[in-house]
Formats: sequence, C-alpha cells, structure tokens
Amino acid sequence: MRTVLLVAFSLVAAVLLVLASLWSSSPALVAFATAPGLQLWHFSNWLCPPFGERCFLRSEKILAHHLWGALCYTTAWWAIFSGLAVGFQWKKPGRKPNLAN
Repeated sequence: MRTVLLVAFSLVAAVLLVLASLWSSSPALVAFATAPGLQLWHFSNWLCPPFGERCFLRSEKILAHHLWGALCYTTAWWAIFSGLAVGFQWKKPGRKPNLAN
C-alpha cells in the first residue's frame, strides 16, 4: 500500500512540476522540467516516422502536438520520481524489497 501511495504522490509531483514550468518565466525551470520528457517525445517521433506524434494522436492540430509533449514531460518525471521514491523506500536498513507493502 505504501508503494502505491508513493507512486500516486510521484504522479502529483510530476504534474505540479510540469504545470509550474508552464507558468514560470524562468527559462532555467522550463529547460529543467522539459529535458527528460523531450527525450521521450523525440523517441516517440522516431518510433513511427514520418508522422511522429500524429501517429499516436491522429491529429495535425497544434493543441494535440502540445498535449502529447505535456504527456511525455509528465510521464518522464513520473517515472523518475517513482523510481526515486520506491528506491529510497527499499533502502531502509534491514528491509527487503516487497512490492506488496
């Protein structure tokens, strides 16, 4: 149960980071928040050429393009935060990894 809560909290943290970067005037925060997701976005574009994100969303509208980017940014940070949270949970002395907790 604790692992599920950590993963849910990680999703909330990822969404908040992406939203903060959208309304931030700091180019450093925007670059930091988009870096991992940008790699995922480029990978998805490489995955099904020549359409890129249109392959997944079946749309050429700019809104769909931006939504796909936001989804990639959020997914990348969610994976990073979840990995860190679950990894630190397992690092407690005398505790073995157990996904049932």
